[in-house]
Amino acid sequence: MSLATTSAAMVGRDAELALLDDALRRAGAGESASVLVGGEAGIGKSRLTAEFRRRVADRATVLTGWCLDYGSTPAPFGPLPAILRGVLDELGDRADEAAGPGRDALQLLLPERATGPVDRSAIRPEGLRETIANLLEAAAATRPVVVVIEDLHWADAATLAMLSFLLRALAGRPVLFLLTCRIDEVRRGGEVRTFFAEAERARLLDRVTLKRLDAIEVRDLVQRLRGTVDDAGLARLMERSEGVPFFIEELLCNVQGPMPDTLRDVLLSRFDALGDDAKRIVRLASGSDDPISHDLLT
Repeated sequence: MSLATTSAAMVGRDAELALLDDALRRAGAGESASVLVGGEAGIGKSRLTAEFRRRVADRATVLTGWCLDYGSTPAPFGPLPAILRGVLDELGDRADEAAGPGRDALQLLLPERATGPVDRSAIRPEGLRETIANLLEAAAATRPVVVVIEDLHWADAATLAMLSFLLRALAGRPVLFLLTCRIDEVRRGGEVRTFFAEAERARLLDRVTLKRLDAIEVRDLVQRLRGTVDDAGLARLMERSEGVPFFIEELLCNVQGPMPDTLRDVLLSRFDALGDDAKRIVRLASGSDDPISHDLLT
């Protein structure tokens, strides 16, 4: 489940936007500058990238792809078809020449380019990687390119391998990769964690971690969305949302009523990701009428 943010309001993210602006400036100057925007579910990662895309649309080519949750088996190359279609549209008549000798490899990800049956065995994986790098570099020859990949915690191994290659192949080019990921998913290990560790060790990726909003920022968000809030209402929102923007927006619909289904779904998804022992503790704790201290749990 991905949390799409539709609200026009955004608060408490000026510093993060400034960091992204600086990353684009550095990329445009030929410096390696790619960024991971991390944080928990509902913290505003997609909202931040949407605002950044809006701000830079007149001075950069923005290409966006999404990793999708298909359960235990991620979609191979999930975000790449959307990105490729965007860069091909940007290049127009220059696309085939820019793609280079491996252009036929694009048929693997873009079936509409195939003129007949595709012989997958004849297409080298490295040829596909090089072709995509060629296209992005060609698009960046006229103005900087921003490649946004959302929800990288759902990426498959092929996508991660491709991205690892592109970060290295396009280092020093005016291409900014902007990735979003749930950090709590990465901490559990796996291929995504390995990818980030290697990219950060090679200094190919900077990390921006979004924090929860404080009381002043929550009041600001509420005023933008609703117009006003009294101290009691603000206190209830802080207690129930813990400063998570998505939770705040959902709870604003019914501050004193039952928990909205969308918020319940988010919390259940967190519960489902726990191990068996942790789930057992949560079930026991749910029967308590009083808060349970951290010391007691540990």
